[in-house]
Amino acid sequence: GGGGGGGGGGGVCIDRLEGGIVVLRTKTRPKRFGLRGTDGSAYSYLLKGREDLHLDARIMQLLRTVNGLLRADRAVRAASPTGLMHGSAGLRARHYAVLPLSERSGLIRWVEGVTPLYSLYEARLSHAAAQAAPREGGRPQAASPPETPRPADTFYAKLTPALHKAGVPAGAPRRAWPHGVLRSVLLELMRETPRDLIAHELWGRAANAAAGWASSRAYAASAATNSMVGYVVGLGDRHLDNVLLDLSSGELLHIDYNVCFEKGLRLKVAETVPFRMTPAMVSALGPWGVDGPFTSACVAVLRVLRSAREPILAL
Repeated sequence: GGGGGGGGGGGVCIDRLEGGIVVLRTKTRPKRFGLRGTDGSAYSYLLKGREDLHLDARIMQLLRTVNGLLRADRAVRAASPTGLMHGSAGLRARHYAVLPLSERSGLIRWVEGVTPLYSLYEARLSHAAAQAAPREGGRPQAASPPETPRPADTFYAKLTPALHKAGVPAGAPRRAWPHGVLRSVLLELMRETPRDLIAHELWGRAANAAAGWASSRAYAASAATNSMVGYVVGLGDRHLDNVLLDLSSGELLHIDYNVCFEKGLRLKVAETVPFRMTPAMVSALGPWGVDGPFTSACVAVLRVLRSAREPILAL
């Protein structure tokens, strides 16, 4: 952190460790902990092991540079104050502090007030399951809520019987899976996934129509900025736990930039899409879909990135 406080040099120092340490359930089992600074403020961090965060730190530097370029662009500044084109916050990519400690560990500043898209999806399924639960006297019977299946589990639960029906033997390699079967499973999953997942959260939490409109515009601007920057750096691994949503402002925050520079193309299941834009994400863009403020913001961001390619490549 920065600003006043103890430490003699004007910077903020660590006063004490606060609370316990929480181990997250994700693959590398990162640890979340809190610190109290000499300025009296609380700071939360994530300690990640078995992972080199130098790339993440460099990407954060890139995002800060891109944000500065967008703020300095006259056309972007002219469109942003009204909030009609790029949202009241303008075009920017949210970022966070990353401090590599070694080639195998580092600290990431915990961002408060954001929710992974998967948590929204999980909450919607849990609510639907509770509504469908047997009731007694008008109230749901006491029972532990069923565990929400992970998206991969849901996919294979539909794919396995579909492959069997198509005569594909169990254990057949992925390249032997018929394209038509994969497409039919995808379309079925799309029909079952609520398209209003993000829009419902943004508008449901808005105090009035004006606030809902502002969140929708901020979401479109944020989605466009992150999509274009991600496309330029070849960002992959955009699963629902790596895309977070600030429900108060509507802005998106992307985390975990380890799969970068087209590394996704070399994965076992190659990632060929330029950026994530699912039906639920499109629905939250408003009545225009991708053809309104989202597209105009994408054009503006790409124009700025192209005009500043030399300083960007020098990072």
